[in-house]
Amino acid sequence: WTGCPLSEMSWTIIMILGALALTITKLTINRAFIFAAVVIWALIGIIAKRDINSIDESTIIYVSTASILIIGSFGGYLWATRHRNLA
Repeated sequence: WTGCPLSEMSWTIIMILGALALTITKLTINRAFIFAAVVIWALIGIIAKRDINSIDESTIIYVSTASILIIGSFGGYLWATRHRNLA
């Protein structure tokens, strides 16, 4: 299977963005901080496996890093405001 019509890099980026969307959804609806931590851990694994000197792989590294920052920032915001709505 060649992933036709998309390249391996395109599929990887689509899957990373899908994981980002799913994680933001889970954080918003369920406050699933552990789920978000597992996704961040997986993204760190993707980054660790890639070669920064390859143009295709550097794009994957940048998308993974941006996803980690977005998930971490959004999760941190939700964590900081978790008791605000209880009053």
